[in-house]
Amino acid sequence: MSPVKKLYIYNLLTAASLTVVAEFLFIDQLLLRIHTGVVLIGVLKALLFFLPVVSYQLAVPVLNRYRVEVPLCAWFYVLRVLLPASVPAAALLGVENAVLQWMSLAILPVSMMLATFANNALMIIYHERFPAGEFNRVAGVIHMCFYLPCFVLGIPISLIFKHAATLDDRSFFIIYLAAMLVCALFQLPAFAVLRSLGGQRGRRENVRRESFAEQLRPYRDPRYRKTLIVTFLHAVVTGFGIAYIGVFCLKIMALPISSAFIVRTTASIVGVLLLPYAGRLADKVGYRRMYTWGGILLGIGLGALVAFPYPWVLPVCALLFWDGVNSPVGSSLQMCEQAAASKLAPDNDTAGYIAAFNVARCTGIGAGSLFAGALFGALTGLGCSEATGLRLVFAACLLPIALLVWTGARKERN
Repeated sequence: MSPVKKLYIYNLLTAASLTVVAEFLFIDQLLLRIHTGVVLIGVLKALLFFLPVVSYQLAVPVLNRYRVEVPLCAWFYVLRVLLPASVPAAALLGVENAVLQWMSLAILPVSMMLATFANNALMIIYHERFPAGEFNRVAGVIHMCFYLPCFVLGIPISLIFKHAATLDDRSFFIIYLAAMLVCALFQLPAFAVLRSLGGQRGRRENVRRESFAEQLRPYRDPRYRKTLIVTFLHAVVTGFGIAYIGVFCLKIMALPISSAFIVRTTASIVGVLLLPYAGRLADKVGYRRMYTWGGILLGIGLGALVAFPYPWVLPVCALLFWDGVNSPVGSSLQMCEQAAASKLAPDNDTAGYIAAFNVARCTGIGAGSLFAGALFGALTGLGCSEATGLRLVFAACLLPIALLVWTGARKERN
């Protein structure tokens, strides 16, 4: 079997193992079940992205010196799917909700940190295995392989969780833990497939220890800078969405989790099926136009939800926005950003450039989530209801969307 096919299979299996732990709607249901406050949810989701970016940036000098991508990706994804299961497991042991909330604040960011290391290792593997001219097309297929299993497994799991929501706490946590562990079993064949990929191991040649100023090279690279700025702005928008779109659906609109998941999944499936075409479109029109029109469509989708916060508007929001990334528009934008980041990274500093991309993405999402949480806390402190507060938070998100459109539309200076 060719290495490319092995990577496709690995993405399919890994995506299946992440069905519960990487789906924010399911995580939101768990957090609301242990009575986590809305402001604390925003803070938690900020930590989910700040911790990974700091830890990965510190690890770049080591990752540049050693070829550890395959074992790192394999083992860290295993830990990624197992660690979050400790929260419902602790709930079954009778741990108090306040302690469970603190556990979530520690365990979920650590598991996201592991995912970041694994994701970036996978991007380096792509860089080494795929020709630069095929990046956009292959990136679309890779994204399709990564998303489809989550949808296929997620729909029955969401129906199970809908029923579990009506049960007592012990039954809910038993069902939740069982779903996590069943999905985690997919990591067994995924681990074997990735390990069979092989590749070079050991120390890289001609790699010296870089100074801090040299580690800033990707940020000074004019060819790379616009990709980082667009990635950061899109990530800020995503941070707003990740923080509260699930809470808005489950708590404010009072939608059953299965209904919210089906709406999100339908939009995401459309996005996944369109990804290969989005890659070809990026080849024809360029990243600049993709960024510009993508930002405009994100703004229309979110603006519709702010103006008309009713369930019948949710499908429009899901197709254009949802959480900023799990929609046809958002996933196409993210695919373009990842493809550009990998394509423009030089061979002698791939890990450093991927780390810079990771910094832009994670700090953006963390900043967006943190600002959304702080703004919601301030608004409710001034007497706004939770529904009004969340609508105003989403309205504030239109500012970074406008900056994304403006940045995408700017032409590079020669």
